[in-house]
Amino acid sequence: MIYLRHNGIKINIHINNYEALRNILSEYVPKESISEILHQLQFSSLEERMQIFEKYITDKTRCEQLKNVFRLEPEKMNYKDLNENKLNLPKEYLGIYKMAKGLSYITNTEVFFDPQDLHSIETIDNYALRFRTKDGIALGDGGEYSNYAKRWNDKIQSFWSVASGVEAIERHSPQLDFDEIRRKIAVCSIDATPNFILKVIKELEDMGECVVYKGKIKNVGKVFKQAKNDFSHVAILGSNEENGDKIRIKSIKGDDDFELDSPNNDILNKTCKEDLREEK
Repeated sequence: MIYLRHNGIKINIHINNYEALRNILSEYVPKESISEILHQLQFSSLEERMQIFEKYITDKTRCEQLKNVFRLEPEKMNYKDLNENKLNLPKEYLGIYKMAKGLSYITNTEVFFDPQDLHSIETIDNYALRFRTKDGIALGDGGEYSNYAKRWNDKIQSFWSVASGVEAIERHSPQLDFDEIRRKIAVCSIDATPNFILKVIKELEDMGECVVYKGKIKNVGKVFKQAKNDFSHVAILGSNEENGDKIRIKSIKGDDDFELDSPNNDILNKTCKEDLREEK
């Protein structure tokens, strides 16, 4: 995700739940026929998919519900919609809300439910992911391959993987000349939480900055020495910044420092106001 952003590509994440589809079909299709039906669904048109569901799913209510799922265009997911189940998803699909919430939280990216996309359904066990540009071009995909991986090593308990192609990323990247970028910022952490680090990186990227996360550090002096050949600035994140102190973006040459308000300031101010109201 960070690599795509560094190349100036704005994307969405599209997800699907193959386990949900398998579980519904298994109620009506013999186990030995599931793989063949899934293969047909993967390469069928929407009309042909409707015919397959009508042929095998004898419960008319369940059949119509699954047909409605496959008629959906990619839908932006909002965890708040879970209680009302606004998309009228079968119970097997409801976990998609929680999955979307987690992905959005970790990546700061919009997540869409894309039920018509059945890429790699023969090897992906559960959730499938695809990275798409804002205009729909696929740049990478993957998902959970736990059962598939166990064929090669029965000690594997869980196996997730996503991949992209360098050529595809280069082909769809804006024309950026990195030598002309005014600031190249190395972000390091002393004891900041991963969530706070992501917030800071996103805020800097939204400002148009070129940002690279360099990991946790113990020696601040070494960071500046190691960064001087590839970066113009260094930002050190810790508990002070996470608790509301300004974030200092230090120039390695010492002539272009600037500051950034902590992304947690709004949350902290809101909490303080609520505490004051309770005291009154």
